[in-house]
Amino acid sequence: MDCEIQNEKLMKPKYCIKIFTLITIIALFTGACKRIGKERLIVENSSSVEQKDAPITVRREKIENKFGRPVALSETVLLQNEQGDTIPSQLDDLDGDEKWEELSFVHDFDPESRDTLSMQLIDTSQAPDYEARTNIRFVTLEEPGKEIQEAERLEYEQAGDRKDVYQMEGPAWENDRVGFRNYFDPRNTIDVFGKTTDEMALDDAGIRGQNYSQMDNWGMDILETGRSLGAGAIGLKIRDTLVRIGPEGQGSFTRVFEGPVRSRLRLTYEDIVVYGNTYKVTHNITIWPGTYGYKGEVNVQRAEETDYPEQLIIGLVNKEVDSLTIREPNDQYLALVTHNKQAVEGGYLGLGLLLEQDNFIASGTTPVSAEKATGIVDTYYSIMDLSEQTITYHMYAGWEKSAQKFASEEEFVNYVEHQAEKFTTPVEVVN
Repeated sequence: MDCEIQNEKLMKPKYCIKIFTLITIIALFTGACKRIGKERLIVENSSSVEQKDAPITVRREKIENKFGRPVALSETVLLQNEQGDTIPSQLDDLDGDEKWEELSFVHDFDPESRDTLSMQLIDTSQAPDYEARTNIRFVTLEEPGKEIQEAERLEYEQAGDRKDVYQMEGPAWENDRVGFRNYFDPRNTIDVFGKTTDEMALDDAGIRGQNYSQMDNWGMDILETGRSLGAGAIGLKIRDTLVRIGPEGQGSFTRVFEGPVRSRLRLTYEDIVVYGNTYKVTHNITIWPGTYGYKGEVNVQRAEETDYPEQLIIGLVNKEVDSLTIREPNDQYLALVTHNKQAVEGGYLGLGLLLEQDNFIASGTTPVSAEKATGIVDTYYSIMDLSEQTITYHMYAGWEKSAQKFASEEEFVNYVEHQAEKFTTPVEVVN
């Protein structure tokens, strides 16, 4: 009896300790859940068209309002659908203040549908490692392992003995469908990389001993730009003069942000003097997954008021085409499209500019190439009104080896027009 009583007395404190520990763990877990919690985002596609990889952004203020407190520096947002699957997302610092302003992600929607997503704050160290679907690549050949965050543009063209400066002669950007590059020198045009893979490929292009102008296992450089404006490069029209934003003034590159579902770079041009006035041009380029193009946003500032209009031009190379197709998919957008065997090695390639009608003035054509030409040549261009503070456009490139449907001009035009329908009624967070 004494032994039984003794054992009972010995076991009772241990039992109490176990109960206390369990209660403490539950309390801590409950407190943590209450602190972090889960909230909902209701996202709606109100249009009558399917929205695949629809780009969605949510402002920081909205997220913090939902959780009722600021998001800590050590926290990130975990998104999940109704089935509990994680949706890749990222937090983007738009202005370089080392504090994110937007949550960005892509999601698929049927026509006229909505989804309820769960949103949870988790420690950044616990964030999933998402597969990259966008990429910015900008390095020197001397240091290919060191990504350039900021740089001043070269004052000379990368040609001849001075060609091998940057891996692809300037910054390049890609998604899982297509890639582009900017000649980071006075040419200031934009080239196209056709892709046959959905993997990020440009990190290795041209630095493994191969030539990215020849077909590789990922694709190749497919556009002959010369001194045209290539695939959506920009210039100015002042009085009757077309001005290449290249030989004059200074240029710079900034990697604004880069992530698995959205990447942005900025090209800035200052001290551009035309007819005695000085201009500053800011060109933001953003690429999302799942689309055969990128988004451009251009802002032009002048030092003094003028008595003549300044206009923005946005170009498409016309070396291997003899006509420009202009379509009006709806009352908000206008599409300028070329299609022919204009890819290197003669493949079918469609190029398309999607423009906002409110800013569109007219289209034009530059002269054909001349030996040692320094002006803008071999280009169809749109003339855009600069009375709005920022001009937005979308540039598309559809190569038949990326998707067989782009061998058809009708299919490529339909693709560009479908993008216009998606932008007219974008997917929105409604609650």
